[in-house]
Amino acid sequence: MQLIDYRRVREAVSLADVLQTIDYMATRWTGERGYGDCPLGCGGGTRCCSFDLGKNLWFCHHCMEGGNPLDLFQKKYCYSLFQAAMHLCGMKGIEIPWIIE
Repeated sequence: MQLIDYRRVREAVSLADVLQTIDYMATRWTGERGYGDCPLGCGGGTRCCSFDLGKNLWFCHHCMEGGNPLDLFQKKYCYSLFQAAMHLCGMKGIEIPWIIE
């Protein structure tokens, strides 16, 4: 069984990378913090979701979903964590960080 080092994927892919990959534009930015519609389409309104590029985290105050960039990509496309990591590594040209046992 092949295992991925998800910690290394999270370190290699930024929230800005994922927002660009999913073609998302926040409605307002103040420094490294942004606000906008939920990228998952929950319908919570124009400022229900917050993004912190410095902390590499996002959170929707309407549907209560949030997390790191890998979580966002996983939830946006209904992938398993393994599938999300594989797709992001492929799209960003990152070597997949396999765990060697």
